[in-house]
Amino acid sequence: MHTLITLVLSGLIFVTPLMAENIKAEYYLNGSQSKTKFQPGQPINVEIVLNDLEKKEVIKDFKVMHGKYMHMVIYKKDLSVLQHVHPYFDPITGRFFITLNMPIQDPDNQDIPNALIEPGEYMIMADVDIRFVGMRMFMQKIKIAGKPKMYHLMEDKTVGKDHYQKVFQVQKGKIQETIKVDFQFEKVSGQDGTLINFYADLKFKNGQSNKYNYDNKNFSPWLDAGGHAIILSNPMHHGPHDHDHHHFIQANPLMMKGFAHMHAVLPPPEVTESIFLFSFYDKNILRKGLNKIWLQFRYKNEVLKLPIVFKY
Repeated sequence: MHTLITLVLSGLIFVTPLMAENIKAEYYLNGSQSKTKFQPGQPINVEIVLNDLEKKEVIKDFKVMHGKYMHMVIYKKDLSVLQHVHPYFDPITGRFFITLNMPIQDPDNQDIPNALIEPGEYMIMADVDIRFVGMRMFMQKIKIAGKPKMYHLMEDKTVGKDHYQKVFQVQKGKIQETIKVDFQFEKVSGQDGTLINFYADLKFKNGQSNKYNYDNKNFSPWLDAGGHAIILSNPMHHGPHDHDHHHFIQANPLMMKGFAHMHAVLPPPEVTESIFLFSFYDKNILRKGLNKIWLQFRYKNEVLKLPIVFKY
């Protein structure tokens, strides 16, 4: 397939069942626990507090994951929009907070200014690692008013079995280039499930050249990783209580149906190719059919987000 690249996998997470069942998330959207409908582009202050119901106290002891105490994914129900942001943490109160749809200079929160500007139904997924408990995800639905444009997933161009090729025109900051991504995956069966290896091969072309070239020197780590990848399956249901727009859904992100968040290392300096490897054990997590992956890299100090629709 490709030259071997160092593989980074999350370690096994052991969750104490009793503790996990006694955690309650409180979501506040602009100060309200009941309001979940807002106007496109309206500033939305999201606050999250996690409570230990057994001890009757706010949880304040979290572990840092890839440089952040919380990772938040916001996606539109039709998978046309995905935002990856990182709320701030107040260790005194245990409160996580972030304001969406506002200008911000934080390079790790480049999705905040335009997070929720299109009408439609969205899911907020907040991922934390609670010390002595493990990784937990807490979800909240939110609706942006107006008539939504519904997008239907279309499989991207295939150039072989489980092999895709897509070209992106990128104009962001100092980047004005054409990026060609060769994306492919392989399945390796094992006792712990099926290991899925996703390969992303990136080449670049600017206005001064008609040839695609590798450019490893302009990649740099983002959030302690060389690359990030988020996969959502289609249809990505809004949890077991899809009819209840005020219901909080709790899950273990490592076992959540239709969701995967992976990381890759930077290509080593002695390697010319810009090939990134993302891997995880699929224990019946991804749904068969169309899935969408968003590849994220820091290139020339800008965070790129490159979506590809593939059939699994």
